[in-house]
Amino acid sequence: MPMPTTRLFVSMLLAIFVTALGVATASAQVTVRQSHNNRGFQALRDAKFAEAEQAFRTAIREAESAQARDSTHAQSLHGLGTTLLRMGKYSDAELPFKQSLELYE
Repeated sequence: MPMPTTRLFVSMLLAIFVTALGVATASAQVTVRQSHNNRGFQALRDAKFAEAEQAFRTAIREAESAQARDSTHAQSLHGLGTTLLRMGKYSDAELPFKQSLELYE
């Protein structure tokens, strides 16, 4: 029978491993979303609005599925709003801008 301190040590190691795994997964999700944002902002600069819209919407879907409410999500929403504005879809641009501001508050 293992000693109580051995069980405690093993439990602590397991908790550290699980926490590190969760942090690595969350970090990878942010990196993927940031990659979509980068693609969206580049497409926006190149006036490829449909491509920009798709990239930002993909980043937003991934943020929402991960329940992420962070600056990367806010950037995605702001990028989408800017894209829709540049496309002349003024009423459609309003909601992403408002959602972006809410995340920055």
